Amino acid sequence: MLPAGAGLQSRQLFLGYYTLTDYSLIIPPSHRNYKKYPHSLNAVKLVRLVVDKIYQDQRVGEKLLIDAIYRTILVSQQILAIGLFVDPMDSKVIPFYQ
Repeated sequence: MLPAGAGLQSRQLFLGYYTLTDYSLIIPPSHRNYKKYPHSLNAVKLVRLVVDKIYQDQRVGEKLLIDAIYRTILVSQQILAIGLFVDPMDSKVIPFYQ
């Protein structure tokens, strides 16, 4: 006798994901407004945005980015973050973030 579900295949649906982290923007002493502002400012950084190859070119990345921006707005009210920063690993994706 086979256990329940034996022989059935299941595939979990994976569209994509993103990761946000805290980030500090450091103001260099050479900046003309250095004395007017704190020397570091709180921010949020998008460190990873991944879309499964099957779902690329279906605007999944755009929806994930919009959600990341929305969550940044929510958290910025609590930690007084000045914005969302992105440091793309590949220059080919820069237009996506613009």
